[in-house]
Amino acid sequence: MNHSFLFQTLSGGEITLRILGSVIAGTLIGFERLWHHKVAGLKTNTLVCMGATIFGMIATNSGFLQNWSGSQFAIGVITGVGFLGSGIILQGPGHVQGVNSAATIWVASAVGLAVGMGEYGLGYISLAAILIVQFTHRRIENEVSYRNSPENLEKTRS
Repeated sequence: MNHSFLFQTLSGGEITLRILGSVIAGTLIGFERLWHHKVAGLKTNTLVCMGATIFGMIATNSGFLQNWSGSQFAIGVITGVGFLGSGIILQGPGHVQGVNSAATIWVASAVGLAVGMGEYGLGYISLAAILIVQFTHRRIENEVSYRNSPENLEKTRS
């Protein structure tokens, strides 16, 4: 049976591999957000990553889009996810919230695009870097904030 109407150039196995890879990547990214009770958590990051993967596969493998390049699709995803991220950022009196959540869904989409376009090495190395940044930099920020807190500075001056 000819399945060319279902899959233009990718096998069903390759599509499954890319989708599952993006679900795992998005879940790992989203887990850190969920762990810290942030607005864009597990589902958001997983869906953004998976959506970017789907668009990446369409951009690089669809015979229906002969006048489009993969880079045009990538630009559309980057812009669209940037718009989604801007909705997460909230400004309150004296502070801004959600910038890291917005940045996180933006890089989740980048991982998804890489996986969707078949750039597994780039996607998974980027995923590792994102997880390292998300889990280690929080500790660094907390330590620096504690050392520079007014209460702690007062103690060191005494």
